[in-house]
Amino acid sequence: MTHTILRRLALTALPLTLAAAPAFAQGSLSDFSLLSSPGQSAPAAPQGPQTIDRIVAVVGDDVVLESELDSAVAQVRARSGGRADQLPPNVLRSQILDQLIMTKLQVARAKEQNIQVSDQEIDQGIARIAQQNNMSMAQFNQAVAADPSMTVPQLREQVQQELMVSKLRRQEVMSKVVVTDDDVDRYLENQSLRGDGQSPLDSGQRVMVDEIKARHILLKPNEIRDDQRTRELARQIKERLAAGDDFAALAREYSDDNATANQGGELGWVQPARLDPNSRRQLASLNNGQVSQIFQTQEGYELIKVEDRRQRDQTREAMRNQARMALGEQKSGEEGELWLRKLRDEAYVDIRMPNYQPTTGG
Repeated sequence: MTHTILRRLALTALPLTLAAAPAFAQGSLSDFSLLSSPGQSAPAAPQGPQTIDRIVAVVGDDVVLESELDSAVAQVRARSGGRADQLPPNVLRSQILDQLIMTKLQVARAKEQNIQVSDQEIDQGIARIAQQNNMSMAQFNQAVAADPSMTVPQLREQVQQELMVSKLRRQEVMSKVVVTDDDVDRYLENQSLRGDGQSPLDSGQRVMVDEIKARHILLKPNEIRDDQRTRELARQIKERLAAGDDFAALAREYSDDNATANQGGELGWVQPARLDPNSRRQLASLNNGQVSQIFQTQEGYELIKVEDRRQRDQTREAMRNQARMALGEQKSGEEGELWLRKLRDEAYVDIRMPNYQPTTGG
C-alpha cells in the first residue's frame, strides 16, 4: 500500500533516499562502525554478540551504512512489483547506493545554504500524498502503519529531505533556466519543419476561450469603516446604480482597488475560468450591461458590471505556452544534470561496497 503512495510522492525529479541514516561527526572513519551515536562509548563488558554495521560509502562528513543500503534495496524491491528483480543484485545495489549518495550530497548542500523545511510544510506534503491517493489522513496513517518497510518518522524524514532538495533545485537550478521568445520561435519552427502534427494549430484543432469585458467596485473594511458599514456602503452604491448612476464614476469615487479605481474599475477582458468560483458564479448569470448582486470576497465586498462578451482564438498563445513549458523542462533537465555532476565531482566520495558497479551519471 505505502509503496504505491511513496512512488507518487514525486516532490522532486531526483531519486531520493529511501531510508534515514544517522549523522556522523567529523573525524576519521574506519571500515566498520557500531550502530551507536557518535561519541558514545562502547560497553565495557558487552553481553552477547554485537551487531557490526559496515560503511559502504563515505560521503563528505557523512556515511552510507550497509543497513541503510539494505533497507533502501528492500523498499525498492517492495515498490517495483518485481521489476527490480530483473537486475543482477550487485547492479541494483550499486544504482541505489548512487541514489543515496546523491541524496546525501544534495541534503548537505541544502543545509549549507540554510534551507529550512517546517513541520507545517512536512504535514502539507504528507497531506498531498494522501490526497493524490484519494485517502483521508486516517486511512493514509493506517496504510503507513501497516507497511513494515516504512515508519512514520522515516516517511516524515523522506518528505523533509525531498522538500529541502526541491527548494535547493529551485534556488540553484530553476533560477538559472531562462526561455526567451526567440527560443520559443525556434522551437515552433523546428516542430513545423518536422511535420509531427502534434500541436493544436498543426492538427487543425482550435483553442477557443470565453472572455468577459468587465468593471468592478471593491470595498474593503478598514479601521475607520468596519465590516457592517462596508456592507452598508455597498448596498447604497447598488441602489445608486439601480437608479441610473454611472458605474465608472462610482468606481472612481469609492472603489478600494488601487489598480483599477482611477480607470473607473476597468478590468479589461478577463477569462472567467481564471477567476475564483464565487466571481465565476456571479458573472455566469449576467447579460451585457447588467450589474451583479453584492457578493463577498476574501478582500471585502464586490460589485461587477459586464460590458461585453466574446470568444477568442487562443490557439497560438496555447502553442507558445506549450512550447515554453517543453523548453523549460528540457533546459531544467540539462541544467540539473550539470549541477548534479558538478556537485558529485566537487565532493569527497569513497565507495567501499564490495562488487560496486558505477552507474551512468553516478
